[in-house]
Amino acid sequence: MAAACPPDHCASGLRAWPKSTRVSFSVGDVRASVPLAAFSGQSVHAVAGIGHPARFFASLRSLGVRVIEHPFPDHHRFRAEDVQFADGKSVIMTEKDAVKCESFATEQLWYLAVNARVSAGFGEWLQARLGEKSDE
Repeated sequence: MAAACPPDHCASGLRAWPKSTRVSFSVGDVRASVPLAAFSGQSVHAVAGIGHPARFFASLRSLGVRVIEHPFPDHHRFRAEDVQFADGKSVIMTEKDAVKCESFATEQLWYLAVNARVSAGFGEWLQARLGEKSDE
């Protein structure tokens, strides 16, 4: 059976990773974070209530995590039983879903922080487009 959280990284509540280093944060305690590499080679339950959960699962796999998939519909209203598994393995979810699970967070619940980057070309296009709208 896998540990609730990687050795030497446990704290109460859910865990998270800093965005710049691909870390996971605890859902119940965002001060608790570990490098995603701490889960490399481990089997974890991956939970996602987003439009394309397969993309989230693939991201975890690309980082060396062995994923047991649990897709939910986009905007799913999570309940404690949705993220409780008898095997004691860690649960990694999206940052969006973690917000919905704070009230029933356990030491097994972690989320992967997301850091979106906009290309320079898109930023320029958007600024120009917004300028056009303000002129109308």
